[in-house]
Amino acid sequence: MEISGYWEKNARVIMVSGAIDESEWMVLKAAFLAAQIAQRRHIVLNLTQMNSTEPWIIGKLFMAYLQLRQQGIRLSLVNPQPFIRKKLEPTNIPALVDYFSSEQEALKAA
Repeated sequence: MEISGYWEKNARVIMVSGAIDESEWMVLKAAFLAAQIAQRRHIVLNLTQMNSTEPWIIGKLFMAYLQLRQQGIRLSLVNPQPFIRKKLEPTNIPALVDYFSSEQEALKAA
């Protein structure tokens, strides 16, 4: 897995490629924390290049969403692959988190 990102006005864009394991989840969580510390109000998580995920990641993503929401931080997902969308459906994340087809669309919606 590889995580990269950039700062954009009031947002933090984070790109995830490959697969996430438990140790890499901590890297992603640290990226969320960096956005919180920098007082960004929007985190855009680009999942275009994510090619697999374990079921526990979906639960952790949902918990991260709840924590971010409590702090007034919006979470948006960019282009989650169909297999990821299918795993997200039981968590109700699709009803709570906006999905976009590009980072630019997500940033404009902020």
